[in-house]
Amino acid sequence: MATQFAHFKKGDVLFSAGQIPDGFYMIVSGALESRIPDDMLGDDFVRILGPGDHWGERAITENRETKGSLVALEDSKILILKRKDFVNLQKSLPVLKEYFDNISEKVYAHPLRRNTPDDANSTEVS
Repeated sequence: MATQFAHFKKGDVLFSAGQIPDGFYMIVSGALESRIPDDMLGDDFVRILGPGDHWGERAITENRETKGSLVALEDSKILILKRKDFVNLQKSLPVLKEYFDNISEKVYAHPLRRNTPDDANSTEVS
């Protein structure tokens, strides 16, 4: 299993909608903005990611394209684990698969969210 680091400068676009991530990514340092358009409501679902945050696991396990964009808000260092290695690690370590299966729906349930005045403090999905 091999990992590698990638470095991005402020303003770099890491992913755009419709791309298929080729691995699992974790922020080591820096900050990124995840922006997913909401065609139904017109408001984008925006999330700021920092050290320890990760992405790519859902696209890998569900074999799907990204729905939004990911842009570096500042110079950032990212750890990358290739798709095949991530899948093998999950198969070999059930607790890791369980972790990813149970990640907060607040993070991933963008299509199910409904923007209301209380959404800023809500953790429930409607």
